[in-house]
Amino acid sequence: MADVTTAPKERADFLTNFFVPKPNLHIEDESRLRFCLIFTFVAIAVFTGFIILNLDTVSQFRTFLNICGLMSQILILAILRIHRNPKIAFRMSVAILLIYFLFLLKIGGVHGSRIMWILIVPMYSLFLLGKNEGLVWYLLGFLGATLILVDPAGILSTYPYESVWKFRVLVMYILLGTIAYIFESVRRRFQDIMENNQRNLVSEVERRGRVEVELNQYRDHLEELVKQRTSELKEANTLLRNEIDERSRAEKALKISEEKFRSLVETSSDWIWEVDANGVYTYASPQVRNLRG
Repeated sequence: MADVTTAPKERADFLTNFFVPKPNLHIEDESRLRFCLIFTFVAIAVFTGFIILNLDTVSQFRTFLNICGLMSQILILAILRIHRNPKIAFRMSVAILLIYFLFLLKIGGVHGSRIMWILIVPMYSLFLLGKNEGLVWYLLGFLGATLILVDPAGILSTYPYESVWKFRVLVMYILLGTIAYIFESVRRRFQDIMENNQRNLVSEVERRGRVEVELNQYRDHLEELVKQRTSELKEANTLLRNEIDERSRAEKALKISEEKFRSLVETSSDWIWEVDANGVYTYASPQVRNLRG
């Protein structure tokens, strides 16, 4: 029985692998890709619902905008499927989101209820595009929202929000953007530390692997050297044993020869003697007693 807890992750991996032909992405880009896919599918469902709800209305312009929004989300999915770098689709998604929410900020909706949608932009842009590029889009959103809310010349025909709501929204926009930027900076720093530790770990593993290979080579060389020395010792022992055997045979033969010579001398009827260089007798055969008395 399959583990049901792994089903969401398997579906997410399937979507990731389907929309990226070669999913050799960094784990951070994979997380952003999953988030962008989820957001895009939700947006497609929302735009489709708006189109269905507005079919019986006379607002053709609103229907046209919803159709444009739906087509833009489908285009984002196509880019994610075709292009190998998902960041292009990320930029397009943030740009479309920013333009759509600025439009909602302008028209206001019922009692100005659509003013809060613009607060999604800081977190969405900083998460998808990182702290550097995401900061640019965050500032663009802040400038656009400020221009629409202030509308000094009155040419934008912005919904007449109360001043206190304008101030609150801009302050909340700055606050959420600051929090998102700090969070992204801390997360990026932590990720850099983890990647650095991973590189150090990989380097240490590679170094230990090289040391292990060198040790194995040295061990093999040492074993070969031991075999060579053992063979040489065996040959030396064999030669020494042969020499000892040869000396034993020579000593034995010499002893037999000495015994034969002694027996010959002692049984001879002649007087046999031996003197040294000084004329001193060193040996005289026993026959001297019979001859000399």
